[in-house]
Amino acid sequence: MPSATAPSTMNARTAELVRHLNTSAITSSAESYPGMHKLRSLRAAATLRDPFINEDTGFPLELRHRMGIRGLLPPAIETLDQQMARVLDQMRTKRTTIGQYIYLSNLRQ
Repeated sequence: MPSATAPSTMNARTAELVRHLNTSAITSSAESYPGMHKLRSLRAAATLRDPFINEDTGFPLELRHRMGIRGLLPPAIETLDQQMARVLDQMRTKRTTIGQYIYLSNLRQ
């Protein structure tokens, strides 16, 4: 099943998630299993807690909808370049190198 989201606009981890969601029996037949909405919401919460999966404003709208996280993230959708520019602007406001280090360390968490 082809995805409407262009692979060039997402990182490799997100592309893998899209492929999984497109082929997953759980998401394609969610209505046929009782309690499936609970499983989907648990998976969505786990996605948002995992810093290696959570792309925050980088999640495309289609993927937000498929993963059940639409409305749980800020409404803006930013490219990686826009996110990098925002991070650089924030880092430049830090007056000391230790402040910059702490800021960058917190990005990984």
